[in-house]
Order: sequence, then structure tokens, then C-alpha cells
Amino acid sequence: MLLDGAGWHRARELQVPATIKTYSLPRAYSPELNPVEHIWEYLRENSFKNFSLNSLDEVVDILQRV
Repeated sequence: MLLDGAGWHRARELQVPATIKTYSLPRAYSPELNPVEHIWEYLRENSFKNFSLNSLDEVVDILQRV
């Protein structure tokens, strides 16, 4: 399992089963290793500017128009 440096991945209370190996990404933020980050970046810059949404349905409506 790859860990991206998020605070909950470093929590002392985190119990990782012996059957799972964990590996940390080289930096705390590595978008090049997670292609989905580029999709969210594009959507934030082009579809979700300067307004808030009240429901997941509103998000879906906007994404269907993109």
C-alpha cells in the first residue's frame, strides 16, 4: 500500500496488519504518481470556480455538462 504523507497515514494509532506492506511516496505531495490529481486540478480550474455547491447532485450536474 502506498502512503501519500497524509496525517492519518502517520498516526501512531494506525494498526497495519502484518499481511500489508506500506511504502511512503518520495514526497508528501506527489501528483505525478496519482493521475487522478490532474483531473481534479483541471475541474477546479475550469468547472468549479468561485462558488459552493449544496449537494453531490449539483456536482454531478456540472460534470455532466463538461
